[in-house]
Amino acid sequence: MVKEYNIRRHYVTRHAETHRGLQGQPRREKVKELIAGLKKQQSVFASGRDISAVAVKASYLIANDIALA
Repeated sequence: MVKEYNIRRHYVTRHAETHRGLQGQPRREKVKELIAGLKKQQSVFASGRDISAVAVKASYLIANDIALA
């Protein structure tokens, strides 16, 4: 679990200048934008994992059919 202090220190040292002017609604919109980008990145990895699982299952079924023949 990441400690709040570490997150706050990272934000202040790395991102404070970039996001200093964001307050209120623009800040909320930026947070939503960043969350959407993160979810998009994560979905790429999840869909790849799903495709891999389907491919493995198909290869087992084909190997089984070959073995039976």
